[in-house]
Amino acid sequence: MTDKPDLPGLLAMVRPRITLLVGVQVAAGFLLERPDSLAPLPWLVAGTLLVSAAGCSLNHWLERDADARMERTRGRPLVTGALSARQVVGFGVAALVAGLTLLAIGCRPLTVALQAGAALLYLGVYTPLKRRTSTNTWVGAIPGAIPVLAGAAAAHGTLSRLSLCVFALIFLWQLPHFFAIASMYREQYRSGGMRMLSGDDPGDVLLRWQLPLMVMSVLLVSILPVLVGPARALYATVALLAGAGFLLSAFGFRARPERAQARRVVVASVAYLPLVLGALVVDVGCVEHSASDSSDLPVLSSLPDFELTDQGGRTLDRRQLADGGDPWVVDFIFTNCSGVCVPMTQRLVALQDEGLPARFLSVTVDPQRDDPATLTAFRTRYAGDPGKWKLATGSHDMLEELGQKGFRLPMETGRTPIEGLPGLAHSELFALVDGQGQLRGLYEYSDSLAMDRLRRDVAALRAAPGR
Repeated sequence: MTDKPDLPGLLAMVRPRITLLVGVQVAAGFLLERPDSLAPLPWLVAGTLLVSAAGCSLNHWLERDADARMERTRGRPLVTGALSARQVVGFGVAALVAGLTLLAIGCRPLTVALQAGAALLYLGVYTPLKRRTSTNTWVGAIPGAIPVLAGAAAAHGTLSRLSLCVFALIFLWQLPHFFAIASMYREQYRSGGMRMLSGDDPGDVLLRWQLPLMVMSVLLVSILPVLVGPARALYATVALLAGAGFLLSAFGFRARPERAQARRVVVASVAYLPLVLGALVVDVGCVEHSASDSSDLPVLSSLPDFELTDQGGRTLDRRQLADGGDPWVVDFIFTNCSGVCVPMTQRLVALQDEGLPARFLSVTVDPQRDDPATLTAFRTRYAGDPGKWKLATGSHDMLEELGQKGFRLPMETGRTPIEGLPGLAHSELFALVDGQGQLRGLYEYSDSLAMDRLRRDVAALRAAPGR
């Protein structure tokens, strides 16, 4: 054998179907965040494909002795001699370095960290565990689901609730998929020295009951994108129909725990994930471009009468919020806060700078220290727009009633501090108030999808007749 690489061997070594599925996951994670620019996408996909190929290659090298003992893996290029160990390791290391470099150039640091962590967990933890414990599949499902988080991080540099929901979906999806494969190749895994659940459960006595329960958990988690938003009817329909087929195959295995039925579970699972991810990407894109209607926004509460003092020492009351004009975006902060108040305020000012057609109000939860002059200095520090952004303070009773009863947000104003607990506390949500003084929405400041929803809801309220 020469040192010239065998191209068909290289292709087989990187497991094209697995690598392609990883590419689909990372692209879906990126597109679900509805990024402002598609510029990072080529870097993201190319870098991820290289990192995935590196993981497959180095996994071949680490498991070369086990592959030689299993019929289904005896044709792998390192076993047949089509490639040498030096070629495999060299390609794997080079692909890993190149992939992470591309991600570092074109994406955000969190993306690089997630992909590097996934490779480390896959090669350094999951692969050795396959020889030691049948719980290895649960560990391996973590790096298997990380690409969708890496894609989300490439879009905005943060992880949204939707990306975490999809991560949970992919994590759970892998369990019935790989447990069914382990059932099909039980004897081969045993001969290769791999500890799989099927080896601890020779007759699939446990698995025949577990598979339907696992698929049911996948179906339950698949509904989360509808509950937390922004997925709607299209995604829900596809998820339920594809999930029904997946579940039907699992019940077929429960009735007859045979190799043919296990194969049907694998086929159903392979069809399920691309269908569901594709429907979610399409549905989220449709939501972004669909027209918003203020009638779709619930009335969460009607603000009680209140009287606060703004940064100029003037009275601010409910009448001024309910004047029929532009909607208000409201948050609760305190000026000495060095924690979440900082990014919350930065986000609020960014909304002002981008021209969001709303007025802004920040209410302090620290009335003892945040007087009007301090609030004015706080606004100046963050270069807020004086024409759009008001800040206000008030009595403990007034603030607590407004926050907890009006905005339905938890609050602690430091009136009776408890030893060991923070004396000041507030929510991390932005609130949207319409021109009638009604609370119409609550939004996670750090969630890019929630901020997109806030923009749409503001536009809907402004477009409402008779506002």
